[in-house]
Amino acid sequence: MNQNMVFVWLNFAFLAPLIVKGQKSGIECVDIVFVLQTSCDLDPALVQGVQTSFIGKVAKQMSTNKNSTMTLITYDDIAQVQISALSPGAFLEQLGDGFKGGDNCPRATKAITAGALTLVDFKNYFSEDRGKIVVVLSDGISFDKKSNMDITLERTKTAIRNLQNKGINFATFEFYEEDPDDDRIGNLEYEEYNPIIKMNTGDDFTQTFIDSVTENTRSLDCGHKIPEIVCREPILDIIYVIDRSNSIDSSDIARVKTFLQDLTAQILKTSKETWIAAISYNSDVYVEVPLTGEGAIRDASGIIKKLGEIITETALGTYTDKAINYAYSKHAFRSEANRWVILITDGVTKHAPYTNGKKSFSHLTVHEAKWLRERDIDLLILGLPNMKAKKILDNPESSETEINRAMNKVKAGRKEWEDMIWARYPENFEEKKKTNLFTLESMDEMRTKFNDILTSVCV
Repeated sequence: MNQNMVFVWLNFAFLAPLIVKGQKSGIECVDIVFVLQTSCDLDPALVQGVQTSFIGKVAKQMSTNKNSTMTLITYDDIAQVQISALSPGAFLEQLGDGFKGGDNCPRATKAITAGALTLVDFKNYFSEDRGKIVVVLSDGISFDKKSNMDITLERTKTAIRNLQNKGINFATFEFYEEDPDDDRIGNLEYEEYNPIIKMNTGDDFTQTFIDSVTENTRSLDCGHKIPEIVCREPILDIIYVIDRSNSIDSSDIARVKTFLQDLTAQILKTSKETWIAAISYNSDVYVEVPLTGEGAIRDASGIIKKLGEIITETALGTYTDKAINYAYSKHAFRSEANRWVILITDGVTKHAPYTNGKKSFSHLTVHEAKWLRERDIDLLILGLPNMKAKKILDNPESSETEINRAMNKVKAGRKEWEDMIWARYPENFEEKKKTNLFTLESMDEMRTKFNDILTSVCV
């Protein structure tokens, strides 16, 4: 086997010329799953080339067929679904967008074929009234570690038989080149598939494969038409809730305003139907941009302008509980929208009398976060530094007592953020603590978060 262990970006931009009206193939109805080995011990050029020289060409030739589906699964030590059960034309288009493979190189030299085939079995990409073909593109050597190659082969054999028992046929595309370091030859595994056709890199097997599948599915009555894939932009209702208490530096508020302006532009560029509102608060709540009713703004430029006009002046009081309550109770969220409250705060809820520094009001804010869960409103927190604590910690002349007091404020703020995330997402708190809680230093990562949120929904 070729030991070229490098990172592979499987870029299919050069597939663009293939994404045109396809030729009429003889296949009437078939579900095809391509299972492609991408482990690091394979030559990247080989793995990359087979997509254009075979998979892409098959999809292109079948691209007008609406009664068939194609799926692509890649695997090394883990199997991943790259493209799931699309019509050949849609499959070809998504193939052209590319996907990432080999990102664990040089570590991912394993090739757990049984895992990939078990994933095919588990996902069940096949319909009763269509042909069922799994095309395995591999070097034919399932590999976990040298000490258990026989066990690994037996697991692959079991996975093959499980699919065969369900009426699924195999085709093989063989990468294997004999290597003196291999403990067995690839043909042992290839023979287990009893393939309807054996292929390799030595020739163009596109038409031969099409003909074999046509012959294999000739007797089927194709009555099940694949529905068209319809993709839509996600619709969001978002409320920015901005803390303007006097424990926050005005310069940090200004920085957050600029960030929210950029985020707004990003969101509305992708999702034109999204609604965005903003409120700020200290001891009172101030409506900066309403979500609905008089004063509501739907264009990005108008919202960005209003965000820029939010004053950075601060005042006594951190009534975060009151602000969250206002956000969900005074705004009419749309039932069809994904609803979000984006809270920007230093995380130390404080009510009057402000002189009582020991009294905690965090439990009130955490309680409101629970109500967000009841109303199916998502919560994202951008944590700001406590200005007073930061000044003490940044001052080399601060006393130990002052430093301890400042550290307690920082810890209290962090605890309030995390308690709110737990209250909203008790089932998956550890995950959401990583994905829904940011700080001023990491707020650019929030852009990535919204890139994921704004991914088109296809049904």
